[in-house]
Amino acid sequence: LEIEMNQDETGVIVTDTSTRISLNEHKIPEQFLKLFPKCSSIFDDLSDEQVQSIQQTLAPKALASKKTFIQFIRALPLGTLSTSIFIVSISLILNGLSLLGYDIYALSIMFGAYYKTFIMAHFEIFRLFSYGFIHIDIFHLLMNTYALISLGNFMERIYGLKRFFVTLISGIMMGGLFVYVSQGNVLLVGISAGLFSLLGVLVVYLFETGLVRQPQIQTQLWRMVMMNVLISLIPGISVIGHIGGLITGVLIGLIYAKSKTLEHIKKHAFYALVLLITAVAGLAYVNESALPLYGITDQQVVDIANDFGLTWYAEDVSEALIEHYQKVSYE
Repeated sequence: LEIEMNQDETGVIVTDTSTRISLNEHKIPEQFLKLFPKCSSIFDDLSDEQVQSIQQTLAPKALASKKTFIQFIRALPLGTLSTSIFIVSISLILNGLSLLGYDIYALSIMFGAYYKTFIMAHFEIFRLFSYGFIHIDIFHLLMNTYALISLGNFMERIYGLKRFFVTLISGIMMGGLFVYVSQGNVLLVGISAGLFSLLGVLVVYLFETGLVRQPQIQTQLWRMVMMNVLISLIPGISVIGHIGGLITGVLIGLIYAKSKTLEHIKKHAFYALVLLITAVAGLAYVNESALPLYGITDQQVVDIANDFGLTWYAEDVSEALIEHYQKVSYE
């Protein structure tokens, strides 16, 4: 971090090796002192009148800088904003349809929730990805949306839209695979595994850049960690899926790292990620844990498909389920 005092306007210049902050000696931002309290000695020579003058100058700007909720939402990066809107919309549709008498769990399966019976019987592997955008419980939705905005806003601005989606989707899929190889037939929804993947990337970034040493950054990091831990404690949440997402995020974060000190680790992280994917996919292929079966729920999904005009899907799934039940009963 390089700091220089001059007569020009305050500005920040970020390079590959440092961050240079240029400060006008008569317009020192109060936020700067809060962020870098150890640098306050630079301004010891200012008189009380000068400090008061600076505060009066900055006061109107501080008030004008406060954003409304709508302005905050509009300022979010595209990936974070679009994903948040999408998961909220899907949840509202699900809960709205449930008011018409449909079973909310059968609806979530119809919309793409992780459900091992349909993955094994009908080879619906897309559920290892689509479940992340399905939320049934409103509290779960609110917690995940808040966490997505907090993590995504930070992560996407640093790494961009493409890497944001790669990290998010990779975490979701790895979380789904971890659940597939470790548990029987369960219903899984929520973007939490993807959020833990984003968290893993950010933790690597903060340690890589040294920002983790800043008190304000430490506070924000602990807030994000505790938020994700709290999500893990919600009843019915799959902790093993979160672990899969976090491991994936840390490895991806090491692959994204630009620091020369981590250069030797990047290759190992890439090979470790490939090995992890191969191992978990192999375990999933040979996994035959299909119990318990939920015949009533399965029939409700078929009925919903018929009601939605998806007769071809309902018939195809019904045949696949009959074969699956017979296979499981013989075993």
